[in-house]
Amino acid sequence: ITVNVNSTIDASITGPVLACLSSPTSTYSVNSVTGATYVWTVIGGTITSGQGTNAILVTWSTVGSKSISVTIDNLVCPIAKGNLSVNVNTPPDKTITGPTSICLNTPTATYSVPNSSGSVYTWNITGGIINSGQGTTSVNVTWTSSGAKSISVDIDNKACAIETGVLNVNVNTPPNVNDQIVKACAVTEKTFDGHPEGGTLPYLSHNWKIVVGSIVYSTNKNLLTVNPTSVSGVTRFRYTVTDSNNCSDSSLVDVQIY
Repeated sequence: ITVNVNSTIDASITGPVLACLSSPTSTYSVNSVTGATYVWTVIGGTITSGQGTNAILVTWSTVGSKSISVTIDNLVCPIAKGNLSVNVNTPPDKTITGPTSICLNTPTATYSVPNSSGSVYTWNITGGIINSGQGTTSVNVTWTSSGAKSISVDIDNKACAIETGVLNVNVNTPPNVNDQIVKACAVTEKTFDGHPEGGTLPYLSHNWKIVVGSIVYSTNKNLLTVNPTSVSGVTRFRYTVTDSNNCSDSSLVDVQIY
């Protein structure tokens, strides 16, 4: 009499324990056992092919903590059962939010994406620098050159394909004004010019304000006429011009009365 002694059946399931809801299929398998039958069960997904064999293809249909199991019977050894827990994720949201039109002289700007638990974030920028937040859902940036620029982020949640989000940003050149000193006679009205340059025309507003005090002179032009009898000595004005992109610059104008 010849007796065939079979080894214990190994029911360990191999396959991805992190899966993506958008992936067409995932493969799960056990070691092949001669003459064995296999019965697979999937919670949270559908077996698309392979039922009754040692390898199946699965399409996951819901997100969260799911499971896959198999029963193996070779009619000799005790029936073996294997189980595998699978975490099914959705692709991360790659939508970047933040200003898409900004002035070059804006100190900083914040850009962010929705949080995706366990994901790794890699940010890239053209025409600026990332001050802080690299590796997180939100970064603080400073734009360093004007024109059509962009910021992007690669999001890897270890389950789905890496998602890349891109946001185009128009960085506007602001107007420019320089500090100046104006001399005026004590008995004659003096009109002086803020001398704005650059930016995007037309200019939306010109504001003059005495630095010490609360008088604001709002005009629709860059010229301001001062009656010397209303000021004395050296009077400092702050001149602010705003262009059609709502970018602005300001300067100090010292009026010296003689």
